[in-house]
Amino acid sequence: MNRAEKDAAILRKRLSQQRTQGPTKALSPGLWREE
Repeated sequence: MNRAEKDAAILRKRLSQQRTQGPTKALSPGLWREE
């Protein structure tokens, strides 16, 4: 998977998480660097 595809996947995941967990957790940068 190239960088652009990875970034797109993270953005989609972030949007779906935001609906269920709230904006603060969904937008926290630290969560998305662990993957």
